[in-house]
Amino acid sequence: MILPISAGQTIYKTSFKSRTNSMVMEPSSKTTRKNMPPIYVKMAVISPVATVMDKSRNSYNLFKAKVDSVFFDITRTDYRNPKKAFATIQYNKEKYSRSLDIIPTMKFKRGVDAKDFINDNNFISARIILDNATKEEGNRILSRLQKAIKDNKLVVTEIRQYSANASTEYASNSKLNAILEESNKAGYGCSKVTNRKANGYHSVVARIRLQDGFEGVLEIMGPEVARLKNVEDVIHTMEKGLPVSDKYAGLKSEFDKLTPKQYEELKEYTKEAYTAARADELFKTHSDGFVELTNPNLPKCFDFNNIAKI
Repeated sequence: MILPISAGQTIYKTSFKSRTNSMVMEPSSKTTRKNMPPIYVKMAVISPVATVMDKSRNSYNLFKAKVDSVFFDITRTDYRNPKKAFATIQYNKEKYSRSLDIIPTMKFKRGVDAKDFINDNNFISARIILDNATKEEGNRILSRLQKAIKDNKLVVTEIRQYSANASTEYASNSKLNAILEESNKAGYGCSKVTNRKANGYHSVVARIRLQDGFEGVLEIMGPEVARLKNVEDVIHTMEKGLPVSDKYAGLKSEFDKLTPKQYEELKEYTKEAYTAARADELFKTHSDGFVELTNPNLPKCFDFNNIAKI
């Protein structure tokens, strides 16, 4: 089969690791076809992983377009700022791009593929950050989400709330139930989870079904929790066994040395930091940094203030 190679496209080769593992896509070289006229090459096999990655790009763009269309008049982005906005949308392009770097290096076991990896790790995601982090603002976002389900603009298959207790939630239980009922009425088979997160993390999370079996995740939270989440995500990524940026190599080395007791103490520190961040939102206070790590049993490199400086 003869296929055109577009300008700027990287050429990939496929290596077969075994008959039971999925094929792994690897760059054949660092050379691209940039600034070269279109050429034609004969390709006997196209890697299934490469196909999944191409489809995931389409799904990422679809997710972004769908979320924008639903919340365009009440949220701001780096390219719009409507007068009625009471929240900001952030699309985690860096996290998604990192997945495209990781996937070609993975050796997927039988029954697990690149699509599962993308969905399970929430690589297609967006974050709605509420200006005042109130339950009223969270409910307004969920009301808009409910309408989008009713109008067949979004397919929501799960709605989840993480909080320490009912008083610190970002949305009311009745609003989550309304999402659940609207989704099930549409035949989407939605589930609802209320989770008192052990590490103190707070958010409302909606899982959205996209084309080709991909899923996108929409997180709703306040600015202080979001600020901490951006830093704590480094530890969370290590916990999941995923690669982190080279600049965190020293931190990763220390993380791998943690004893079970130290790991539990790190989770306690994380809970303390998230609790303080949510309290800052509720009581309208603001701290320039994060809660300091005072536990003498943990290396100071795990202090979120130090991680933020890396």
